[in-house]
Amino acid sequence: MTKEQISEIAKKAQDAFNHWKKDIQKRVDHIHDFAQEPRKDKEVLARTVTKEMGKVIKEARSEVEKCAW
Repeated sequence: MTKEQISEIAKKAQDAFNHWKKDIQKRVDHIHDFAQEPRKDKEVLARTVTKEMGKVIKEARSEVEKCAW
């Protein structure tokens, strides 16, 4: 990357930060929306946890919920 490209990316990041810091409710809404994603695939994720870590399925479901929370 050139210095100019890096400067442009840094400026965009700063502009985005300045925009986001103004509207906390918008940030909260986005975080809540994001938390719904693991819940959509809760059973698939729980089964993966069970297969990979050996947790019982009930605990794995709770783990997924805990991550979303």
